[in-house]
Amino acid sequence: MVLAALSEIGSRTLKPLNRALSLSLQDENAEVRKNAIRDLTRIYDLATQMSQILQRAVDDPDPEVQEMAKWATNRLSRLRSTNSRDEPPI
Repeated sequence: MVLAALSEIGSRTLKPLNRALSLSLQDENAEVRKNAIRDLTRIYDLATQMSQILQRAVDDPDPEVQEMAKWATNRLSRLRSTNSRDEPPI
């Protein structure tokens, strides 16, 4: 129950954060846009770490857990497929 509550809090926090970052990326000030990109990178890094943890659940002994982990891994893999480069341009 604690994890479910934290997940709900996180989801409710990420929605306004997503809106704020989207607006920041459209700001006329280049510094604001660069900061938004930095912040998005931090969020992506966290999602990547969580994906690695989730990958372990694919081998869970319970078939329902395996199925759910595979579903979640497929959802998260969409993030990776849209990111073709790891390094910023020079």
